Amino acid sequence: MSNYESLMGPADISDELGYRPPYQMLDRVAKVDGAWVGTKCATAGSPYFQGHFPDQPILPGVLQVEAMFQLAVLICRKQGMTGLPVLRGLDNVKFRRPIMPGFRMMTYVSVTKEEQGFKAVSTVECDGTVASQAKLTFEFVDGTEELTPKEFLPKYEGAPFEHVVETAEIMQAIPHRYPFLMIDRVMGFSENFQATDPIRALRSVSADEQRSLAWYGNHAFLPATMLTEILAQVGCVARLLNPENRGKLVYFVAVDRARFTRSILPGDELVIEGQLVSLRERYGKGVGRVLVGSEVVAETDVKFAMAESSK
Repeated sequence: MSNYESLMGPADISDELGYRPPYQMLDRVAKVDGAWVGTKCATAGSPYFQGHFPDQPILPGVLQVEAMFQLAVLICRKQGMTGLPVLRGLDNVKFRRPIMPGFRMMTYVSVTKEEQGFKAVSTVECDGTVASQAKLTFEFVDGTEELTPKEFLPKYEGAPFEHVVETAEIMQAIPHRYPFLMIDRVMGFSENFQATDPIRALRSVSADEQRSLAWYGNHAFLPATMLTEILAQVGCVARLLNPENRGKLVYFVAVDRARFTRSILPGDELVIEGQLVSLRERYGKGVGRVLVGSEVVAETDVKFAMAESSK
């Protein structure tokens, strides 16, 4: 790729973004023919492959979206924007081909200023083929204000938790493992449970999670893109806890719409309320929301596909 300028490496990118590894999803950025382009090498040494379909390693789709977001933020930084970048929405996200170890991601983003915040249209490509695409909306806010807890122990006001499935049984149903197992407990899975019944899950967020949190200065937070992964894994559990589906795999293929209202901080206990609203033999659609106490912090619609394991 010739005709590039303003080449940036990991340290320069981190200085501009305020992010740092392991959640920095750009290795290099350059201005190519007047447009900013990002790249990242997918390698088996990255921690995410250890926990995301470890027997069939695939780069999590949400990390492709995170690369899009980080490049969009970097472009805005170059235009003088300061503060904490906060993702507010995702639309028309499609995952078209898997990215596996040995692939090189190329991220392209077009950013426009909106009445409130910014809008980005982005694609990730490998070998000239689109791997994913998305539309993102985001804004810049006061980082200290956004990342300071407002309550000590927010109280969830929903129904009591019943028919609890613990982590060990969750891992028997889905292939995700540390550091990419994103749910701690599932509630509502009774003997008469049907895949389209409502289901709830719990995800606790702690400051000692070295592989899941992003950092802005000395402030840690769970990136908004991860909330879509959490909701997707809840859908996986709803589908794969059914004995007839044990041993199968569920792949995240699209996010039709997602909205995020605030940042998720260490000490937050997330309650995920989800339901599969459309279900066919191989494909399905789920809707869900994430609450901290009584506050809805995220809502999303996702699509997935189910396949036989190659093992």
